[in-house]
Parts: sequence; C-alpha cells; structure tokens
Amino acid sequence: MENSTKALLIAAGVLIVIVLIALGLSILNSGEDTKAQVASTSESLSLQAESAKDSATSGLNMLSMNEKEKFNYQFEQYFGDNVSGSRVKQLIDKIVQNNKQTGHKVYIIIKKGSTYNSSLHGKNYKEDNVAAFKEAINDNSRYKVRITTECTLPNQSGGYTSDGFIRCIHIEKN
Repeated sequence: MENSTKALLIAAGVLIVIVLIALGLSILNSGEDTKAQVASTSESLSLQAESAKDSATSGLNMLSMNEKEKFNYQFEQYFGDNVSGSRVKQLIDKIVQNNKQTGHKVYIIIKKGSTYNSSLHGKNYKEDNVAAFKEAINDNSRYKVRITTECTLPNQSGGYTSDGFIRCIHIEKN
C-alpha cells in the first residue's frame, strides 16, 4: 500500500507540473497576443492621428474661407442698385471701422457725373477722403453700390484681393 501511495503522490506531482507548464505556456502566448494587439493598436492610433491632422488642416482652410465670407458679407449686405443714402453712410462707417481694426483695407471709389473720387491716394488709404464722402451723401438720395474693377494698387487690380477679400467698393448716385 505504501508503494501505491507513493505512486499516486508522484503521479499527482507530475500532473501538477504538467498543469503548471501548460499554464505558463498559456500566459506566454497571451503575452505575445497582447504584444501584437499593442502593435496593432499603435498603428491604428497613428493612422487616426494622421487622419485627425488632415481634418484639422481642412478645418483651418474652411475657417479661413468662413473668415473671408464673413469679411465680405459685412459689406455685401449694402450692395445694390437702389441703396438709400443712409445705408451708404452705414457702409462707409463699417469701412472706416474695418480699416482701423483689420489688415484688410477696403477702399471706396465714388463717382459723381464723370468724376471719380477715391479713399485711395497713390497706394495709401486716406481717411479724410472717406469723411468727406460721408458728408456728401444725401440720406434721401439713392445710390448704386457694388464691387469695382476700377481700383488699382501697385501689382494689383480689381475689386478683390488675390485671396478673395473685398478691396474696392464703387458708389454712384442714381
């Protein structure tokens, strides 16, 4: 009986060793799987980061476009062929305010008969000219207000800057 007890103890010990070896191999394999998962996750995060960067760049471009649209809209809302003198004065105030606050100068060209007057003197903005324009506007008169192509600066021409911001506005009495 003693021999059979020893045999059972040896068999149990061998069985425990086999179970421990199997458990060790299982842990080792799961570690390798985890390592592969970490590598896969790292690659996925890298791709997501690159995609986010592209989205952010696209968003900045859209923001720039929205900035241009907002800038232009503040003046375009005054455009038309039958604009009241009081609206023209509001537009002139908006231009003066803009020219003090932003780097995008807006110039005014006023046509009286066949004579043109401008807030543009050479390549410089003249606020004195704008104040005189506003005084000359009659609240009860009607005016055409539009973008003009008759605005020339050194190396530039047309009513918009090269990046699409309004640069020159033409005002003419009806």
